[in-house]
Amino acid sequence: MHLKEVTEFVYLGLCLDPTLSMAAEIKSKASKAHALVSAVSYSLRYNKRRWNADSAIGTTPARLLTLWKSTVLPHYLLYLRYLPTRELVDNLQVAMTKSLESTLLRGAPL
Repeated sequence: MHLKEVTEFVYLGLCLDPTLSMAAEIKSKASKAHALVSAVSYSLRYNKRRWNADSAIGTTPARLLTLWKSTVLPHYLLYLRYLPTRELVDNLQVAMTKSLESTLLRGAPL
């Protein structure tokens, strides 16, 4: 019986391959979390219900930062130690900075 070599497998929610090029998958997961933050911030900003008459309170920079840190940041930091090259880490840092900037300044999706 011949054994087949496994070239890709899932580890801690990431699909690992021989080149460990999982930065794209990390960005994908973080992008989905960023979309969630954008949707929630939009909802807080434009929801004019009686119980939320002053909707500007829901979108303060401190609250947006807390929301971003709890949903997006873990996706960037969780698998950081598994990236093999400094270039991949730098690319991930650029994506993380753009996500934070978009959340705090523009509030628009990436």
